[in-house]
Amino acid sequence: DGIVRNCVNRIVLQAINILIYHYNLQLDFQTIEQVTLQEDEEIESGEDEAKLSEILIIRFMNSYIAAMPNEVAKNWLRFSQYFDFIRDFAWSGEAHIRYMFKKDMIAVLMDFFLDKKSPLVGFSSKKNAVGNNFQSPIFDPLIQTLQILIKKAVFRKNGNNPSTLQQSGEVYELSENAKKCLYCTEFYDKAISIGSVSYTHLRAHETPEHLVCRLLLEKKNNLPFTI
Repeated sequence: DGIVRNCVNRIVLQAINILIYHYNLQLDFQTIEQVTLQEDEEIESGEDEAKLSEILIIRFMNSYIAAMPNEVAKNWLRFSQYFDFIRDFAWSGEAHIRYMFKKDMIAVLMDFFLDKKSPLVGFSSKKNAVGNNFQSPIFDPLIQTLQILIKKAVFRKNGNNPSTLQQSGEVYELSENAKKCLYCTEFYDKAISIGSVSYTHLRAHETPEHLVCRLLLEKKNNLPFTI
């Protein structure tokens, strides 16, 4: 069952990446927001393949992410492949990263991870309980996705002096919701308690952003690719 889901993930992601690179898609939300019903029908008829491809990819990803709080949580024993796909999507290119920041995925993922301890009240729909007293979910792909995104984020001290782990390329501002989650101590407590990270990575960090980044970067060695 897990092998089948992994294969499906790879096929779908490969198809998405081919379309993005072939048409040089930016995954711009305005592509959907500015489409009227009449234009939607014309696009679906295949008159504009690039626009149709972008709309279909965004709608697919929106639906995929929307399943997280309920359907994915209900099947938490098997959701590792779900987050594998999100991680691999984030790693696939700049358009993918841009989409994920527009979707505020740092906040979305951390809100899901923290469950009832999330600092974001009313941020997502009602979440189903994840895990039990006998077994914890596999959150490694989720943590790895956060690591990928945080490397592309800009941290600002007192509103000035931006800093980032990214040496080159486009960087992105953190949303207020993402900041609330990243500075939430419950996130680190839970990550340590379930064995996702070690206590030694929480010591002697000069700044909060270094604490966040070094904690998440432990997952670097577990990624199925080189950073």
